[in-house]
Amino acid sequence: MEVKRIVRVAILDSGVADHDDLEDRLLLGVSVIADLSTRDHPNDHGTGMAGIIGGRHDSDWVDGVAEKAVIEPVRIAQDLYTDPGRFEAGLQKIIELKNIAVVAAAVSFPSNGDPCPMFDDEMKKLKDNGIVIVASVPNEGDIAEYPAACGERFENLLVVGAVDKKGKYCSSTSIDPQLVAPGDFVCTLYPDRLPVLWNKSSSAAVAFTAGAMALVLSAYDAESTTAASILDRFLKSAKTIRGRRALCLEGLTPSSGTLDGACDWPG
Repeated sequence: MEVKRIVRVAILDSGVADHDDLEDRLLLGVSVIADLSTRDHPNDHGTGMAGIIGGRHDSDWVDGVAEKAVIEPVRIAQDLYTDPGRFEAGLQKIIELKNIAVVAAAVSFPSNGDPCPMFDDEMKKLKDNGIVIVASVPNEGDIAEYPAACGERFENLLVVGAVDKKGKYCSSTSIDPQLVAPGDFVCTLYPDRLPVLWNKSSSAAVAFTAGAMALVLSAYDAESTTAASILDRFLKSAKTIRGRRALCLEGLTPSSGTLDGACDWPG
């Protein structure tokens, strides 16, 4: 596939560690947590997200979905959870960073099932800049957490869940995602250690989907195609697997055939 542009993906997470497999594609990013940079003792989560999205293809272990993507870490957490203030500050930083196309947001905070009007201004600004957020359903529990609790409230928010190689839904939650994507037995990066496997992970599904969006975007000129238009194509081209709409990348780029990294779903 011909690459016509380099796509910048922001990871709203716990930071991303320097890693050989992310060399030349990991930017400095920004942290909204006082006294903690995007590199200061990040846990494995943000680094694992980065590996799935854009790990280099000559690695012995990990092939990222969008090898040519550029990663912009936006640190809003020390683990898998954040709070409304940090999440809002992270969205504001993404707007300030410029040229972000896709945001992977697999960290969350409790919603208690309430609507989420507090992010209306930031989400509108992201939409106006053509930026899409890919967020995860919880791995367990029946109350959606933010940002996934916003559901279809925002046109530029895509809520994703995980399935295994057989198309079986991995999350023990009754919450329905808009799309499902691979999230089981996924090999990814770990700071200062050998790669790890993520099992039954909606975070892996978010990273896969964000990487797929960056991959498809890279086949088009920036002037002709936005992340929002690709989100719409993802929803329209979804393949039904076990009653859920599954990510399908066939036919989404000018090149013929199936994209590298496309889902190999069971028939």
